Amino acid sequence: MKESGASICRRFGLELVDGGRCAGSQVNQDTALESDRRIPAQSDYIEYPPSLTLHAGTEAMLTFAVDASGMLRHIDSVPNGKQCGCVCAACGESLIARQGVVRAHSFAHDSGAECRWAQETVLHRLAKQLIAQRGEFAVPGVKVVVERPAPGLPVRAQASLPGRTIYPQSVTLEHLLFSVRPDVVLSLGERKLLVEIAVTHKVDQSKLAKLREIGHAAVEIDLTRRRPATIGQLSAVLFGQDDRKKWLVNAKETELRRRLEAECEQRYQQQVREQAALEERLAHNRTLENQRLANLPIVPAVASSAKPTLPGVRYATSGGVLVLYKHADDSVRITIEGHLGVLREALERLSYGHSDGGYVMTKSAWARLVSQFGQQFGTITNNYYAPQSEE
Repeated sequence: MKESGASICRRFGLELVDGGRCAGSQVNQDTALESDRRIPAQSDYIEYPPSLTLHAGTEAMLTFAVDASGMLRHIDSVPNGKQCGCVCAACGESLIARQGVVRAHSFAHDSGAECRWAQETVLHRLAKQLIAQRGEFAVPGVKVVVERPAPGLPVRAQASLPGRTIYPQSVTLEHLLFSVRPDVVLSLGERKLLVEIAVTHKVDQSKLAKLREIGHAAVEIDLTRRRPATIGQLSAVLFGQDDRKKWLVNAKETELRRRLEAECEQRYQQQVREQAALEERLAHNRTLENQRLANLPIVPAVASSAKPTLPGVRYATSGGVLVLYKHADDSVRITIEGHLGVLREALERLSYGHSDGGYVMTKSAWARLVSQFGQQFGTITNNYYAPQSEE
């Protein structure tokens, strides 16, 4: 006797709609009577409401199991107890549907054991099923930042590519590629996108190296800390831009990084050339200053308001004038005219004596001042005699 449509829908935990078809599924009477253990085709997937929970109470409590047809079923869509005929998606052990009135509804292993891979396997299968049903997947954007030290400021370059939605022709679960078994494989013509869903452990360096060796693009969804609680939340991760998704292997990201590294290298070499030219100019200026100091006569190192009668070197700046005199104790004295701003502050900081007769500092301190402010100097006059005031 052929099983009725209502009986079939009850066995699958679904409602009967017009035409003898079970609501929310493409399974009909003839299909349901096929082998109970077959793997469902893409058209057989059940559409789950966004509000369905992925775990009950704690993340270890199962709310999805595999029924006799090989489909994932929610705890509230199967009969209570062992009548559900469900097994664990990971280990295949028989499950008991616990649908009491006190505790949250969940599945339990018939032996009382806990399967450490159950939740992870359920998430993998749900992700595959949701992607296959919707026919799309949102790949994350790419942001590459390259930075390296340089003689001046650090060299930094960055660029980004926006995330986008792709439309795979097929979706397979845990397909073996060489020695790597990705969680979900999306096929786009001859290209493949490998999706790793991290529930307890993220992809380690060994597997990452193998993924790079294969050469297909690969994305990791990190659910180790923020695990979705409902079908709707899982869908938001799969089909939207979410910071839990990142590229593991991406040829465009690799090429973008190479371009930015080349740009940084070019800017670094430019800084190296500019720094070498600056040091050459500073060395030349130090040589000139040493020659000027060597040719200057020695003036008495006295703190006096009287202007020296021996010549010095006059440096014109935008804010005034500096005149340099050499002392016998290997120090120099600088007199100033005008408002020199930060240059005056530097004189006060580097000098070890100050009076109306000027600032007194060591030759090395004067060399540091010239290195820092030498570019502000205008006309330099050797053998300069300060005007003497008339009595």
